[in-house]
Amino acid sequence: MKYIINPCNACSKNEDINDLNSCYTDTLAAYQRYPNNFVILNGNATGNWYNCMQNKMKQLPKIANKERNFSNFQINVPPVFVGNHFFPQKLKNTEGDKDEALKLCLQECNNVKQKNTCIKNCKTDFDALTEVIYETFNEKSTYPEKSTEKSTSPEKSISPEKSTSPENLYLIILVVLIVAISINLYFLIK
Repeated sequence: MKYIINPCNACSKNEDINDLNSCYTDTLAAYQRYPNNFVILNGNATGNWYNCMQNKMKQLPKIANKERNFSNFQINVPPVFVGNHFFPQKLKNTEGDKDEALKLCLQECNNVKQKNTCIKNCKTDFDALTEVIYETFNEKSTYPEKSTEKSTSPEKSISPEKSTSPENLYLIILVVLIVAISINLYFLIK
């Protein structure tokens, strides 16, 4: 099973924008600390920080009848202190079994001093994952159909001729990352 990481969805429960900011970067850093083949750390996850913070600022009270933004509310990427984020490592050890990794992560929390923080981190890291759904093609139709079939055997996987190959997927992610950075730079300069 493959997942895309989206820390904004997992951390959006935080009422305070500073807690959201710290949660976002800590969660992303935890997955980058234990890279594996089951989590796609795409450019959208790292570039999504700006959009995540901007959406949270829209929920904050207005200042002088204007919404908060990066011009009137200073917020930066905080320093990261990755501690007691066991879930990404457990996900790697369980070969992508998200539920089993959560169970092992929660068991690991019994052995640490800050048990409540550890449990919160396990649940946040778990919630940050979104399952990747691959598209399959029906032989009779030229339109792709969504498939939620969980296939682990190579014979049931999508053939490269009918889908995006992994090499092309990396190029697409690279292009999306470049566009996201360009847009962020445009708004920062503006």
